[in-house]
Amino acid sequence: MSRSQERIRIFISIAAASGSVVVPFVSTAGPKDQWWTIAPYFPRPLAPQYMVSGGLENGRELFVCRAAYANKVFPGKTWDGLGGCFVSVETEPLATAYQVLPKPPIVSDYFVYRWATRTEMITNPSLWNLAVQGGFDSGNGADSDYHVCRRDLSVNGAYVGKHPGRQFGRPPGDYCAVTWGGQLYETPGLDYEILLYANQ
Repeated sequence: MSRSQERIRIFISIAAASGSVVVPFVSTAGPKDQWWTIAPYFPRPLAPQYMVSGGLENGRELFVCRAAYANKVFPGKTWDGLGGCFVSVETEPLATAYQVLPKPPIVSDYFVYRWATRTEMITNPSLWNLAVQGGFDSGNGADSDYHVCRRDLSVNGAYVGKHPGRQFGRPPGDYCAVTWGGQLYETPGLDYEILLYANQ
């Protein structure tokens, strides 16, 4: 199966689970990824200890997720009991058909992850080949992949936690876009971490 065919298959699985209209040219991650689908018509909640953690907010653990929105697929954040994925765009919409990233023993030990700093990615550009693809924008030209990132966020001088979100672009024109309180926060060149496969 080609990469484009695999992207279409995964997008269809998200859309079908939610009862949404399927847009076949929109897709998500590559065939290496193992995502766990949760939706109102496909309820398969996953215990927090089996999901990849992406940060903390006021002591509450935030987990990596992704969802289809506006004919694209975006990474985002969720937490235990939320029942959706806050995608890292615009007004922080909550998608109730979404996917989380499971970890062993739910999936093979092949799917083990680690976080790398932006500095580490700049020092060793080959690490981009290990970045987890959390989404896809077919209208975004040559750089159509969204990766999973996380970064510390302060709003009006107050620290509001470390949040997972959407990474796009390459240094120096790179971003880690995260959301909080219904707003999107993205500034180029800020320190962040990016999710990598650890066993490759």
